[in-house]
This record gives sequence, C-alpha cells and structure tokens, in this order.
Amino acid sequence: WWLLSFIGFVLWEIVVSNAKLAWWILQPRPRFSPGIVAVPLSIDTDLEIIILATVITLTPGTVSIDLSQNDNGQNILYVHSFVVRDPEQFRAEIREMFERRLSLVTRGGWG
Repeated sequence: WWLLSFIGFVLWEIVVSNAKLAWWILQPRPRFSPGIVAVPLSIDTDLEIIILATVITLTPGTVSIDLSQNDNGQNILYVHSFVVRDPEQFRAEIREMFERRLSLVTRGGWG
C-alpha cells in the first residue's frame, strides 16, 4: 500500500510542480528566489538516498546536486530550487513530503 501511495504522490507532485513552474515562467516579471539548501537526511541506505535524490530531481524546479556527510556522519543532500523563500520551510517540505513517505515504503515506518 505504501509503495502505491508513494508512486501516486510523486506523480501528483510532478504534475503540480510542472503547473507551478509554467505559471512562474509565464508571469510578466517572474519572481524566482533560487537557492541551494542543505537538507540533513534521516534515511541512510544507498537505495533510499538514490530514490530520494531522483524523486527530487524529477520534480520540476528542483535538482539534487550533491551528497556529503557532516561531522557527525549524517548524510546531507544539497538541493537547488528555483524558489527558496525560507530554507527551513524548504527542508521541512522535503522531509515531510518525500523523505517520510519514502521511509514508510522502505521501512514500514518513519525514522
């Protein structure tokens, strides 16, 4: 069930992101606020990280650009987006929208 839910959610997000990006581009004076945000990850397997980075990149307006580790060994995914008004909110959206749902598929629970 979680896998079907995740696939449906990702497809929906791709459609919504396409619509938002098209709307921004068609504005007479688009107000992009691009940025690169470091997103600490709670997932840690290679498969989970690859899926998360791919899903983020498939979503129009965002692209995963790098993966590194902080001093504590926690994985940090760097994501570029056309619109980053609040980096903390952006991180929370990635965690809630994608990472949590992916964790439900791969682990059957969050965390």
